[in-house]
Amino acid sequence: MKIGNDQLAAAGFVETTYDGQEGIFYTKRQQAWDMPYVREHIIDNEEVLPETEVIVEVTPDQHVQMYIRDADYAEGPFALESDEALGLLKDAGFPA
Repeated sequence: MKIGNDQLAAAGFVETTYDGQEGIFYTKRQQAWDMPYVREHIIDNEEVLPETEVIVEVTPDQHVQMYIRDADYAEGPFALESDEALGLLKDAGFPA
């Protein structure tokens, strides 16, 4: 499955740039409760609450990562079309 920037944008990912880093990231921010995997496996009602912000992004070098800043939690980066990356994208609402 080839994943393009237009598909990411259609799934709600937005172009994001960061000071000191080159390239465009495609980022989607959601509450933990809105992500099935996060809801089932990561929400612990201590560090990660249902309303905690979760960020899934595709990096300029074609990797996918998920992180929760408030909990110092991260998964990835995984190669864009790997099973792990597709799982993170699906949890963020990207069509399977």
